[in-house]
Amino acid sequence: MRVLFFGSCPMPVEKELPAQGPGIRTWQLVKPVCDAGHTVFALCLRTEGLYTESIGDCVSSKPYPNLTMWNMKYEVFTNVERIRHMVEEFRPEAIVGAASILPNFTASHVRDMAPFWADCFGDPIAEIQAKAEMYGRERTAEELFGVWKYYRAVLACADHFSALSNAQTHALIGQLALLGRLGYETAGTPLVHTIPCGVEGMPPVPEKTAEPFLRGKRFPADAFVVCFSGSYNTWMDVDLLYEGLEEAMGRVPNLYFLSIGGGTKGYNEKLYNDFCKKVEASANRDRYVLCGWVPFEEASRYYAEADVGINVDRFAYEGVLGSRSRIVQFLAHGLPVITTPLSEVSINLARANLVFCFAMKGEAESPVPVESLPDLLMHLVADRDMLEQAGRLGQKIVTTRYSFARTTAPLISWLTSPRRAPDNASRSARGGERVYLNEIERAMDYEHTRRMIEFLMQEKHRLDRIRRNPFYRLFRFFKRLFGGGREK
Repeated sequence: MRVLFFGSCPMPVEKELPAQGPGIRTWQLVKPVCDAGHTVFALCLRTEGLYTESIGDCVSSKPYPNLTMWNMKYEVFTNVERIRHMVEEFRPEAIVGAASILPNFTASHVRDMAPFWADCFGDPIAEIQAKAEMYGRERTAEELFGVWKYYRAVLACADHFSALSNAQTHALIGQLALLGRLGYETAGTPLVHTIPCGVEGMPPVPEKTAEPFLRGKRFPADAFVVCFSGSYNTWMDVDLLYEGLEEAMGRVPNLYFLSIGGGTKGYNEKLYNDFCKKVEASANRDRYVLCGWVPFEEASRYYAEADVGINVDRFAYEGVLGSRSRIVQFLAHGLPVITTPLSEVSINLARANLVFCFAMKGEAESPVPVESLPDLLMHLVADRDMLEQAGRLGQKIVTTRYSFARTTAPLISWLTSPRRAPDNASRSARGGERVYLNEIERAMDYEHTRRMIEFLMQEKHRLDRIRRNPFYRLFRFFKRLFGGGREK
């Protein structure tokens, strides 16, 4: 089957490049589809700042069997006419949107060509709320409205959906209800499935003969190393991270912090820059090893030199509805994890005793037992054997429960016979997408309402121009003079 993907790059299959959450998510969905024998044509939005300036605007490659990938600049990716021309040549039998709201919105412009599965990689409205808390209302108000328009358009037209967590699945069902999509036609039909963040499989075991490249060089050979990996995103609590590490460093002389990751160019660089400024001003600055973004395939070398991976959230509905890829990536490499218990994956793993939890700042109560970050680090430093056992057990569980093959089973099953959602099929049978199946759909059709308002405003401007015309005024004068009475 010919499957068209809209996603993000770089993906982990692209060597010597760092991969961020959207690219990892795209690969999580693309790889199992390729492995199932389908022919995949992936149009991928290029992550700003990660490729060399010399790369072209739209570059094709074949980085994996059955996969043709197009690496596209924003201007190309959002050129609907060009996208439709490429898609028409491919003749897809199914369409999958992945990574973020923009790839899904772009996919919605070709939904007439094949059934459309929209993978909602987190709730985009909650993500903008988290960003607004940091940047302020004025800087995010327009962005919030733009994202809402994109998201509403996708929810209104896609045939099937996936979400990052059960919590987001339930939220998405409610959002579909508010758009009128839980009507008679879709009764009894599951429209949404949960696809949590996954891991490709058991990572290759580092060679035992390989010499440490950080231990004994960037930090002491016997250091206790806390590792952070990935984006310093808007829902991260860098103040809690820094303050907790500073206090713990005061108690544990050989505690060090290792970071591979940073800000996201064009979206959020503030948090990482703020954290770096704090580190530079710290009396312990030599105990912070900030490496920036590293190629995805090299991350395992850094994990191998750490004692524990860390994830730190502040409360935001993005975390409640979303997931944390770094947690399952750490565990897949056998690195035990400490985390705030906000996301569904962190709570589920904590209840299975697979991660260790510390309290969020200002948290009144927790779904799992917690202690402060410095206290937790103190306890773990004193019991490294227990930590290693937790890492081995976590690796065994995560590489099975969160494998690509297992997490994407709903998508692979749908691709055996992709179909339109019952309400979309009913619309097509009645003569088009603008057929409303219930009054909620009519009331919530923002684009149709906007077009009607624009049409009425254009007509009003045309009428105003006519009324300002001298001949029209002369006509009104003679009408009143000879027609009798005043014109109403």
